[in-house]
Amino acid sequence: DTGPARKRDPAQERREREEREAVARVCAEIVSACQQGKHPYLAAKGFPDEMGLIHEAPWRHFPAGRLGEALAKALPQGEGPLLIVPGRIGRQITTIQFITPAGEKKNILRGVMGGASHRIATGRETWVCEGIATALSVRAALRLLGRSATVLSAFSAANVAKVAAGIPGAIIAADHDKPLPQLHGKGTGEFHAAASGCRWVMPPALGDFNDMHQAEGLRAVA
Repeated sequence: DTGPARKRDPAQERREREEREAVARVCAEIVSACQQGKHPYLAAKGFPDEMGLIHEAPWRHFPAGRLGEALAKALPQGEGPLLIVPGRIGRQITTIQFITPAGEKKNILRGVMGGASHRIATGRETWVCEGIATALSVRAALRLLGRSATVLSAFSAANVAKVAAGIPGAIIAADHDKPLPQLHGKGTGEFHAAASGCRWVMPPALGDFNDMHQAEGLRAVA
């Protein structure tokens, strides 16, 4: 017996819900204000002609007060413009990932990432991976194989497993991360993929499928 259950504080729960709703509105505003364009991060990952959502100053959409200050503090450091990767649960944008030209990534503070993903292709199969660059390499490799696939970027290994587990027949393209003792000698990507109950695949060497794409070419990934 762990004693009486901790009482929920209705006022605190209401504040948290209102904050999540405010952040979702900020995310939607940022995405609607983006320009379509090429981005140095995508070029560095082997996709110089890929069009992404670009924003020079997303902090302009942050509310005044403590929430806005916290959101601004949690932005990645570095020169713009920022590549914006929206995460949706159903049709609602609940999080966005900011990526600097140098490749620093952060999801918006207090957004809802669990279960959110960004779709970059639609087809018969569904493949789920972590980063946007990995998703682009997986999409390119599947096209090379003539396979029709929906490809989703889900931001983190744990969230990849969560998103994939909710889609019948989904396949995970996991990152090959360094083995960790606390994960029984598996890397984070492999650990969550194996626990998901989904079919999964990962590169033979450490890294993700975009690393493999750049090192060995697209045919090796395919």
